[in-house]
Amino acid sequence: MAESHKYLHFENSLMAKGHIVPEFYLKLFLDPNIPEGRSKEIWYYTKATKKWAHKGTKNVGFIDDYYVISDDDGNKIDLIEKKLAEIENLVSTIIKNKIHKRIPLTEEEKSLFSIFSMLMRTRVPSFINAMSGFSSNVLKQIIGAYHTNEKAFENIKAKFNLSEEYTQEFFNPDHWEFNTADMTKSFLLETIEAGANALLNMNWTFLYSKGNDYFVTSDNPYYLSNNPATPGQRTLGHLEQRNFVTLPLGIHTCFLATHQNLPYTLDVDSTIVKDVNLQTINQTEKQFYSPKKQFLGEDFLKK
Repeated sequence: MAESHKYLHFENSLMAKGHIVPEFYLKLFLDPNIPEGRSKEIWYYTKATKKWAHKGTKNVGFIDDYYVISDDDGNKIDLIEKKLAEIENLVSTIIKNKIHKRIPLTEEEKSLFSIFSMLMRTRVPSFINAMSGFSSNVLKQIIGAYHTNEKAFENIKAKFNLSEEYTQEFFNPDHWEFNTADMTKSFLLETIEAGANALLNMNWTFLYSKGNDYFVTSDNPYYLSNNPATPGQRTLGHLEQRNFVTLPLGIHTCFLATHQNLPYTLDVDSTIVKDVNLQTINQTEKQFYSPKKQFLGEDFLKK
């Protein structure tokens, strides 16, 4: 299966509607002024068409069977989707009953929220495609070594007692495709701990806005700044003292993690909301979501 991000539907599909950002999360960005009895729909902007549309949260932000992977026998497994749903159910309560109400989190709740936040970075196609592409390139380089190096080819041929039909051309990396996307997804939950711990070691602040100062979100909502201590050098990611993280958590709430001594809760004005929204829009892969078509930062779309 090719690594490029497509809206896929497998044969013998389990019909799993894989929300790349959770549906409960999208519901946090609904227009609060929708009258009772009216359909609860979210506005979304598609970068490719530069057009707005609106749908119910069930029908946006998903890719059929995205978290369904195949085992060695070709059987479809939806274990990842089920595990993500378990975490989402727990965290949705924390966001609504604690964070939105400005109630401090327990250590256990912080640990769970850090896992959820890191998954919001790693579960999305932009991250999975990047990691899959990297893994595929590494595997092709390994295969390619046997194609270009006769001694390496003879060694592997002898080691595995390969028949004469296996020539060096067999190892031409142009003939190989790797399902590294499934491999990346299968490690999604197993490799999250290190990132979650790095996030726990940062200082947490929850930003709160008012009125029509709405935060927006996207199909790639976890923002990690890139501010290395020395310009031109690689950043240390979450460990870099100059870096910070933002993750919108609703129209009036945003999570902020820094290495600065900021208060646990902070009321912010429209300038900060607009800055966060611009970061969110800038790293959108395909779509971003908003309670209204008019929001702080909408002028960025006209550039």
